[in-house]
Amino acid sequence: MRIPSSIKVLAAYVAVVSPLFVASAAFAATPEGATQVQNFMQNMINMVAGLAGTAAAGGVVWSGIMYIAAGGNLQHVERAKSIFKYSMLGLVLCLAAFAISNLVGSQASSAFGK
Repeated sequence: MRIPSSIKVLAAYVAVVSPLFVASAAFAATPEGATQVQNFMQNMINMVAGLAGTAAAGGVVWSGIMYIAAGGNLQHVERAKSIFKYSMLGLVLCLAAFAISNLVGSQASSAFGK
């Protein structure tokens, strides 16, 4: 399957621009450094989960459009249902990653006395 050029451009943009938003010092020599590492990792996980959640929400919308446009073609309907199912699974995984990241982050913060 050929990847559309718009997806390639979006991936390149995210790869180039995202480090600008999450870059921070990551030296764990002191408790303050450990907090910086924890913040950096939590920011990275939240960013990736947010991007994946956005993609999954786009998949839900796309599957809805495919379902409506199927026009009774069973292959198209089944494909739309499959995309919807996996998009919803992706949304659940993104929410779980976000929740686990925040839980671990709060536990690490209390362990390091932040």
